[in-house]
Amino acid sequence: MNKIFLYLIMMPSALWRALGADVEQLRAILNVRLTLDDRRPMTLGRMTKPKKDRKFGSVMNMIVLLFTGIIYMFPILVVRDRVFSMTIFFSLLFTVMTLTLITDFSNVLFDSRDKYILFPRPVSDRTLVMSRLLHVFVYLFRFVIPTALPAWIMLGYLDGWKSAVLFPFVLTMLVFLILFAVNGVYLIVLRLSQPGKFNDIINYFQIVTSVVFFTTVYMAPRFFNPDHPRDFNILDHTWVRFTPSYWFGLCWSWIGFPVAIEGTALLSVLTFILPVLCMVALLKWLTPQFSRR
Repeated sequence: MNKIFLYLIMMPSALWRALGADVEQLRAILNVRLTLDDRRPMTLGRMTKPKKDRKFGSVMNMIVLLFTGIIYMFPILVVRDRVFSMTIFFSLLFTVMTLTLITDFSNVLFDSRDKYILFPRPVSDRTLVMSRLLHVFVYLFRFVIPTALPAWIMLGYLDGWKSAVLFPFVLTMLVFLILFAVNGVYLIVLRLSQPGKFNDIINYFQIVTSVVFFTTVYMAPRFFNPDHPRDFNILDHTWVRFTPSYWFGLCWSWIGFPVAIEGTALLSVLTFILPVLCMVALLKWLTPQFSRR
């Protein structure tokens, strides 16, 4: 699996070279980082460190996330209003992924081994920065793809090819928003807490993540019981028009699905405007502050 990710991430090697990175060093660093991810895999809100390293740990996590994604696609199967069903789906995905990545992302963002291993070596700053950024994106998409895959397949089966083509574009915007939210939370925690308290706060997030995850696993199948179909009416929840997940769901109005709340169809453009603005803010303001903290 790592070979596939490494091949895909190194395909635009000419671009990485143009940005000032040493391609061979970049490939070697990413290869080691991905291998270490296998041996110290991310887990869903882990509370304890694994007792021993495991090979192919990231593959096992992707399999677990694949089965978890089956739970998240229940709204797509049960709720008839496609805009509302996608709103529920993206809300679940955003909440669980943000909480989970806050606990697991610290392994990537706060990795201090570069200071002792790579800094003394003849590796340029741009190569180091590029390796960190590409590793973060591989780490993130390795989490997102298996979680969203069941919903992607189900949308293609129920709605046709247009829905299947639209889904990855909207999902990518959601990933940008999640990345902004996770880095924003880290920056707030670093600004408001003492260095010694940071791990304690992350442990609190781990507890919340575990509660949310297991509640979803046990309660979602009962809530969306196919033997007792629920005709959700979005008009009973008009406050959702102010949530980003509803703006993401509105994108399905582009391919012919009706919008129950009149006058909100134009909010779908925020699906692409908001994440882009968030990424600009992340790269221009939050990332420099985060690095200094």
